[in-house]
Amino acid sequence: MRYLSDIRASIAVTLVAIPLCLGIALASGAPLTAGIITGIVGGILTGLLSGSPLSVSGPAAGLVVLVAMGITKVGSYPNFLMSVVLAGGFQILFSVLRGGVISYLIPGSVITGMLVAIGIIITLKQFPHLMGVDVDFFSYDKMKLFDNVSDLTKHFEMGAIYVSVSSILLYFAWDKFTKKTKINFLKFLSAPLLTVAWGISLNAFILPDSLKLGEGHTLNLPFTGGFESVLGMITNPNWIAFLKPEVWQVAFTIAIIASLETLLSLDAVDKLDPQKRISKRNQELFAQGVGNITAGVLGGLPMTAVIVRSSANVNAGGQTRVSTVLHGFFILAAVCFIPNIMNLIPFASLATILLMTGLKLANVDIFKQQNRLGVKNMVPFYITIASILFFDLLVGIFTGLFVGLIWNVIQNNKETFHFDKEDDFYLLRFKKDVSFIAKPQLSKVLYNQIQSDSKLIISCDQGVDLDHDIIEMFENYYAYAEKKKIEVVINSNPLSKSKFFRHEGNRSMTC
Repeated sequence: MRYLSDIRASIAVTLVAIPLCLGIALASGAPLTAGIITGIVGGILTGLLSGSPLSVSGPAAGLVVLVAMGITKVGSYPNFLMSVVLAGGFQILFSVLRGGVISYLIPGSVITGMLVAIGIIITLKQFPHLMGVDVDFFSYDKMKLFDNVSDLTKHFEMGAIYVSVSSILLYFAWDKFTKKTKINFLKFLSAPLLTVAWGISLNAFILPDSLKLGEGHTLNLPFTGGFESVLGMITNPNWIAFLKPEVWQVAFTIAIIASLETLLSLDAVDKLDPQKRISKRNQELFAQGVGNITAGVLGGLPMTAVIVRSSANVNAGGQTRVSTVLHGFFILAAVCFIPNIMNLIPFASLATILLMTGLKLANVDIFKQQNRLGVKNMVPFYITIASILFFDLLVGIFTGLFVGLIWNVIQNNKETFHFDKEDDFYLLRFKKDVSFIAKPQLSKVLYNQIQSDSKLIISCDQGVDLDHDIIEMFENYYAYAEKKKIEVVINSNPLSKSKFFRHEGNRSMTC
């Protein structure tokens, strides 16, 4: 059978996707059905239009913080859905403008910092649910962190703690087991799926009645089965919110972040593809745009191409878009035929899945790797994390990007010239192009380190370009040099064009 491997892969992806769709919706503060809607739309519609044969789209952990903040900023979930629709429009515009190169313009340290910050926030947001307390820990006043922890310890549910602790242990054990086992069938059983199955079983059959988690601590999806109940999941956007500036701001942020995450996921999937096919980046942006418009209209979360589901697709033997599209239909079938089973899932089980996702994003090894790359990467990396944690996602990214650019310019200008001294002779040699950023360092050398009654030789390597501000600086320095009886000798094409060299007493040599 031609598509047998795709059918097998689609089942594996579905088993990974359903718990994540629900968990991401829970962490975002959105209706749980929103994650399911986006999983279906991302699989069927975006899968059909995708520029990648193996990429799988759906709600993404990387957008959790953005969704939670976005809903608060625009005032309601229907208003937020309008932002999702507009974000899809922006992504279609990006594709028309050939914006598939956008991910190349963001430094890796900033993108890594963004993912780490998201991981930290996702992790913090799960602690209440792990303890059976349905509050958003991270939305608390950050200056009252210890008070928040104290509140949680007073209202915890012991049953939830049993579920979460045992689920975390199972998650770790299963991940290690599947890496070593040679039984391919067992590799299809994902850790998220087993976590959910264990949580249901523990709560329903093992815990005593006094510890069982009841209503309020398990899912309560508003459908009972059948396609009619799926139609009942639909929430329409507030179309009037189109006029609100904050709705447009959230939409643009979603479009940028979702596009970046999608393009980075494509890069990763292309590396995993055994056939080494290259995804069509602009076509993928178009597919994501159409998917987000549709998801927004139907009441879903924003989507991206997701590396967790995509890598599961590759590892399970997916070959074409068929596996992606089928997984969307399988999610739809689960909603229609087994909603009662889904409603048995404890929130603590979903919180465990998201906790593990957050810890992977904010892994200690990532910090060690960035530290090894040196100050040039560390500064924008840590500033991006801090800005996102204390402000918001867009501010954090642009702050990290700005700091990264400035830091790179400063670092690159540090070694633009060489300064040396022997007796009363000074050598100032330019080794590469010099911009205005070097002015403070040059000024310190010229005015503080060169003594009176001495000789300064200025040399410029072949092909080096000096910014106009630098040449002007030397012109101003000439009067100072005359007063201090500093003889200036120049060997430089760029400088020889300046009026500085037309003064008597200066000799200019050509490089």
